Amino acid sequence: MAYRISYDLLSFLLLALLVSISFYPAIDNQFLYWDDQYYVTDNIYINQPTWEDLKVLITKVISLNYHPLTMISLWLNSFLFGVDSATPFIITNIIFHVLTSLVVYKVIEKLFTGKYIIALTTALLFAIHPMHVESVVWVSERKDVLYTFFFFTSIWAWLKYVDERKA
Repeated sequence: MAYRISYDLLSFLLLALLVSISFYPAIDNQFLYWDDQYYVTDNIYINQPTWEDLKVLITKVISLNYHPLTMISLWLNSFLFGVDSATPFIITNIIFHVLTSLVVYKVIEKLFTGKYIIALTTALLFAIHPMHVESVVWVSERKDVLYTFFFFTSIWAWLKYVDERKA
């Protein structure tokens, strides 16, 4: 059992390191004026966040989209770090991507019991695949990063549930 735990830890560290290195150049990106102004910089509920604004965001349609979890997470970023820089928002996206990559590892490990190399390879490909760049480094795409995190976390939870029912 100790071998498995250390292998998981090593895999997690490798994933976190590679994602961090891969996305590090994007940390200094600026807000993009395609959607970021609607979601963050010119959004009165986000750019000077209050507790009342948070309540509004639970029911508010923003830029023709209703996604309260995304807006609450952007509000929290703004509340903690302000909107003077996109860096804290991008770092949050990177953190979610690292966590998602770790969960992908665990899902594949669960599906292919004992095949750690398959799990690690799959998670690494997922983690650094160019398809994810836009979602991770563009502030307004927080919705994709959150969706992916909760999607894979729910699969992992379901797989654990199925295993427990077998026991």
